[in-house]
Amino acid sequence: MDRGRSLLVVAVMLTLAACSGSSSVTDPSAAVTTSARSGTATSSTSPVGESTAESTSSTTMASTTMAPGTSATVDSTSTTIGTTTTVAVTTSTTSTTTTTAPTVTSTPTTSTSTTTSSSTSTTTTTVPTTTSPWATGATWAWFLQGGNIPNVAVDVIDVDLFDTPASEVRRVERSGISTVCYLSAGTYEDWRPDAGDYPPEILGRTWDAWDEQFVDIRRLDLLGPILQARLDLCVAKGFSAVEPDNIDTFWEDTGFPLTADDAVAFARWFASEAHARGLKVAQKNAPDLVGRLVGSFDFAITEDCFDDGWCADMAPYHAAGKAILDAEYTDRMTSLSPALCAQAADLGVSVLLADRNLTENLQRCG
Repeated sequence: MDRGRSLLVVAVMLTLAACSGSSSVTDPSAAVTTSARSGTATSSTSPVGESTAESTSSTTMASTTMAPGTSATVDSTSTTIGTTTTVAVTTSTTSTTTTTAPTVTSTPTTSTSTTTSSSTSTTTTTVPTTTSPWATGATWAWFLQGGNIPNVAVDVIDVDLFDTPASEVRRVERSGISTVCYLSAGTYEDWRPDAGDYPPEILGRTWDAWDEQFVDIRRLDLLGPILQARLDLCVAKGFSAVEPDNIDTFWEDTGFPLTADDAVAFARWFASEAHARGLKVAQKNAPDLVGRLVGSFDFAITEDCFDDGWCADMAPYHAAGKAILDAEYTDRMTSLSPALCAQAADLGVSVLLADRNLTENLQRCG
């Protein structure tokens, strides 16, 4: 064979050998493609020289990393392509952690674990009170007969400290009506259960109109502990406020040289003791002392101020937005006239008509 033909044969043989000895090389890696816009996770395996196969799982979450506070549910359907497993994940509110564990082959295996957490939030709303029983315009009732408290639709009910059962006070308070405990601060009443606590040296002349004795309001060393015990009883029974009667006895023939200054000092002491126990306190009558006491008291209670013509003296309480609760009595008038009620409205006074023993409330303005 000549040299040219030999070379041709060799070329043909080499070409055939190259064709029969070729092999396919497969890329072992698998790519995961995520569409963030549509929320679709796409998994594909692409061997070199072969067409690409794709598997798409429709989910509500695209990536394997999710916002804290969300929970995930693993779908039971999975698609396997090559060496990569794609798991469809449905999102509610979740947190997802992704870990990659190496295998014995060169192809990593990806697994997804989910953690679900839940929390409960409770909101408490407090509805503020829009009015106060101690503010101008409050309505009231006044019963000193003791025993059960009558059912009356008012803001405030004033009853006797000793003769009213604690169960009645609490019942009325639970109904939303504020209660006031009546006690006489400036006189001695021999029928009261603490009458034996009054030493003789603080007892003065008899007040014939009420069969009571005046007390020396200057002797707080002796009188003070008695009244403090009464205030404690007001609190124990569940009262909201206290009415100290007869704080202005300096006008009377008490048997002691009492002055207006003594009355002011005594009244302020009493108000301070009441407030220290969480009680509201009323100034009782004493129109000449209003300017000196309005800053220490929460509201006022008056008697006969329309019939006697001094209701206007209580104006500082109205100016301060504090209630003025007045009682007019049937031994002086038989009804509350429209003119009187109009005047009461102008002065900020809440009026009721009652018998002087306060067993019955007959009429109220408005």
